[in-house]
Amino acid sequence: MKIYYRVIMILVIAFSITGVVSATQHSPPYAMNYDFSDIPSTPTASNAENYQDQIGYNGYSYTDQSVISGTQWLSDSSIYFFNGHGGTYQGDGGGILVFQDSNGSSSYLFASDVPDDLMSTNHKVLSDSAFEINDVLLMVLEACYSANYNSETGNLLSTASSKGVDYRIGFSGAIGNGRSNYWGNKFWEYLEDGYSIGYSASTAVNDAIDDIFPWGWTDGVDTIVVQGNSPSTAYLTPVRYGTI
Repeated sequence: MKIYYRVIMILVIAFSITGVVSATQHSPPYAMNYDFSDIPSTPTASNAENYQDQIGYNGYSYTDQSVISGTQWLSDSSIYFFNGHGGTYQGDGGGILVFQDSNGSSSYLFASDVPDDLMSTNHKVLSDSAFEINDVLLMVLEACYSANYNSETGNLLSTASSKGVDYRIGFSGAIGNGRSNYWGNKFWEYLEDGYSIGYSASTAVNDAIDDIFPWGWTDGVDTIVVQGNSPSTAYLTPVRYGTI
């Protein structure tokens, strides 16, 4: 099962980048995908890249990235896919993504607020002006509690919505890596086959529950949250950036 972290103060000197990153639209639009070997969630990022390329996007995939490298192209992306750990703070999940680089060092993306005892960690904050993400069409955060609100760290999906991301997907519960990886692969496959965001998300959930032994177990994939304007009629074609 994906481990959800109680985020603790790291006893090293760390930093966050606060400079504003201007968004640039590319042709074809960028689709950025990240997974992590410690879960493991590989090779869902490279699989997503392949499906996105078939649709017509310019897909990229990376494994074991820090929050700095894992968000550096977010403002230029039409699609952003993260399959990794969600964090908890003071026992409550939500408002945190946990990045882990190839050296095993953790860094964090907070939704809108950073607790005082975590200010020294290597982190970024999604609500900061450093992220101009109104061009993002679809953000998929395949991580434990990624759809939840935490009073100390905020809500990732709500923050993404307020900054103009058209469609947002997360999970409100803890999710097991076997079924969640299967969900991710089927989700992008359905999108490449021409189905809507809403249909692809919900049908991939059913597949993950029905196709993997022991059959009928959910491992949390049924806690999916899909947000946006009529996702059941929203498609990744025509290839484009977001419009909100």
